[in-house]
Amino acid sequence: MTRSAIAAVAFLMTFGPGAGAQVSYSVTGGFTWAGPGGWGGPPGVALDVSMGARQVTRTAWRLEAYVSWFDLSQPSGFAGVLCMQDPPPGTCCGVCATGSTTAPVWLAGVAANEIFGLTKRTDPLGLYVIGGAELGYLDRPSNSVSPWLYQGGKAGVSGGLGITWHERGHAHPFVLEARYHRLLGADSPSWYLPVMFGVQF
Repeated sequence: MTRSAIAAVAFLMTFGPGAGAQVSYSVTGGFTWAGPGGWGGPPGVALDVSMGARQVTRTAWRLEAYVSWFDLSQPSGFAGVLCMQDPPPGTCCGVCATGSTTAPVWLAGVAANEIFGLTKRTDPLGLYVIGGAELGYLDRPSNSVSPWLYQGGKAGVSGGLGITWHERGHAHPFVLEARYHRLLGADSPSWYLPVMFGVQF
């Protein structure tokens, strides 16, 4: 966890814009769902800090560091099941799980994104699409149902929608964003979906 946080800070310091550039910063937090195995259960928690170019035209870029905690349900207690011919739909035959166990998972990483605005910069309500590439570090306890799946970095891609707006009496705009993340080559969890709310500076 500590190494991932240090890597995220180094990433932003190395590839971030210089002091003279027109930049914006945002801090967001919210809930996240993951799967396979986590969808339908209680949501996890997600935090995100980012910096990027101010959106003068319809396009802009953004660098971010994120961390997320959530629970993942995995099958357990496997046993052999002998089924009759033409079993009913949904019936498990062969090696089947007799139960499930929930294990905590955390994910940390960095991402580079491109933003395309769908509204004018002067509109009171801004709508945008966002997509990019990321490098995440996924971990879960060694006593979980399945042993550690993959260590080190895991590449991924993401895409989603966001809105920004100003509230009367607040100098900085608020941000609401939902984004689907896919971890390439991962088994479980292979995707997660955070819904984030925060402030842009």
